[in-house]
Amino acid sequence: MKMASPEEALAETFVFWDMKQFPVPSGFDALQVLPCITRFLEKYGYSGPLTITAVGDPSRIPGHIFHALSLTGIRLYHVPTKILRRDTMSLMSHCMSENSPPANIMGICGPRSFPPPLSGYNIFRPFSYSSPHQDFILWKSLILATSQPTSRETPKGLTPLLTGKGDGN
Repeated sequence: MKMASPEEALAETFVFWDMKQFPVPSGFDALQVLPCITRFLEKYGYSGPLTITAVGDPSRIPGHIFHALSLTGIRLYHVPTKILRRDTMSLMSHCMSENSPPANIMGICGPRSFPPPLSGYNIFRPFSYSSPHQDFILWKSLILATSQPTSRETPKGLTPLLTGKGDGN
């Protein structure tokens, strides 16, 4: 992943996380996901406001993980499993329509979940695509390797739990 440009560094960052493809690893404290993503972004120079949206089917997320994530301010967006990729792309596209550039959009999702790039938006993944299995290994490495404290007590733009419902269309 490349370092943020000066403009990107201060722009708001929106993270869209596919919880089916990239679940919280077994035994990992779900309360640490937000600080780990924050530290990862800081490592690459991103310091603007941060909003993380976890996209998934709550019926397939263990209750203790769902509860822990809701306590951190990560937005939880309910999407039936069979339309997850399409809805992740829809959420990213909607984000771009609602937030003018400059803005950063990081997808913790498969490469086919990305909308077409638009001018002024920095759209990226935290690791280059290899295969679904390799991506999951890289995801686990990313969150397990970021164990030092973050420079920000609470990310700017942290929002309380919001649960959206995908319409399945």
